[in-house]
Amino acid sequence: MPARITRNDMSESGTGSVKFEQPDLRSGISMFLIDSGPGKGPGPHRHPYPETFVVHEGSVRFTVDGKRIDAQGGDIVIVQTGETHQFTNSGDERLRMTCIHAADAMETEWD
Repeated sequence: MPARITRNDMSESGTGSVKFEQPDLRSGISMFLIDSGPGKGPGPHRHPYPETFVVHEGSVRFTVDGKRIDAQGGDIVIVQTGETHQFTNSGDERLRMTCIHAADAMETEWD
């Protein structure tokens, strides 16, 4: 069955970003739509599935298992199952990015 999810259907994260998590739809994914200011981002964490980051606008610095990865609008970054990662808006502009979790519902273990 097709479905349309609006921004109002997703929960606000309190940072200007929103969370899509609809396990009843069985889409196979959940995601965050990131819209954050300079210097913002989550602390170290990991998931029992891969995560794909699509950077739409801005600059972002990832740390994945201790390795630094810098990305900008138009780049895609993939973090594998179980890798500890975090990211920070490393630019002077807003970071707009989609963080796709390869699971209907998110599972996060924080360090």
